[in-house]
Amino acid sequence: MVSLAHSRYNYGQSNRSKYRGHIVIKKLVPRLALIITTVIWGLTFVFIKNALVEVPPSTFLLYRFGLASLGSMIIFHRRISKPDKSLAVKGISAGAVLFLGYWFQTWGLKFTTATKSGFITGMFVVFVPVLSFIFLKKEVDPLKWASVLLALAGLTLMIVVAGGGINGINLGDVLTIFCAIFYALHIILVGKFSKPDDYTGFFIAQILTVTFLSGINSLALGNFVLPRTAPSWSAIGFTGLLATAFAYWAQNRYQPMISDTGAAIIYSAEPFFAALFGTLLANEVLTGWQIAGGGLILLAILLSQVPPTDLLSRLTPEER
Repeated sequence: MVSLAHSRYNYGQSNRSKYRGHIVIKKLVPRLALIITTVIWGLTFVFIKNALVEVPPSTFLLYRFGLASLGSMIIFHRRISKPDKSLAVKGISAGAVLFLGYWFQTWGLKFTTATKSGFITGMFVVFVPVLSFIFLKKEVDPLKWASVLLALAGLTLMIVVAGGGINGINLGDVLTIFCAIFYALHIILVGKFSKPDDYTGFFIAQILTVTFLSGINSLALGNFVLPRTAPSWSAIGFTGLLATAFAYWAQNRYQPMISDTGAAIIYSAEPFFAALFGTLLANEVLTGWQIAGGGLILLAILLSQVPPTDLLSRLTPEER
């Protein structure tokens, strides 16, 4: 009897250990996927900056999203054989906004550094609550407004004070600010229209839309060129397959598994990785004022993701 009880005890302990291990993996995998995605996005700034020496921004977007569309349709062709038309229309609208975000970012990178572009792009996290207040009438707590002011202060230090005055603002900086605004709008649209149980058609409709609009833009500008150098093709391959096809799949697949706050905090590391890779791979150097400004922007991004006290009190430990 003792032996039988002991066996049952060990069996129960083993099951509980397996269950705990399953829970740990279930929590770890989504976060790890989003961390990898964020690192990839941070690395794209250097790749794109190098490719733009040869390939015009609109043409680069065409190659990038065309490759991403082709790869995604091959992988997910069975899931999109019977598309949801209403979801596809919503995906097209979100894709149009995403195209504008990438258009402003890619053109901005032609005139500013990868590091500055990364920090300014990261401000989309700060713009989300503000635009939600404007368009969806969602209340914004004082902490969010404080993060906006902090981000503006950091932006001022990074591109105005560090540049020696108002003349320190270049065209690339301004274009990238618009990029951050459209990225924020895209996040709002995804949050409004996305269906966690049927995300494939929605995200493919977005990248197909960006491909189509990039092609029209490239032809209209008359600057379609065929890349001839290894850096350009490497940038197209990396951004198309990893930073777009894989990254958007991972975002749509795993983000619903964790809280929005947790996901946004992970995404807020993108400017850090952009600065890191800009320093290591592109020999970019930040001045003291730019470091201070970038630090304020990072602080603002993190501060903007702190949930209101009343909401935090209602969250379970798993949701935080």
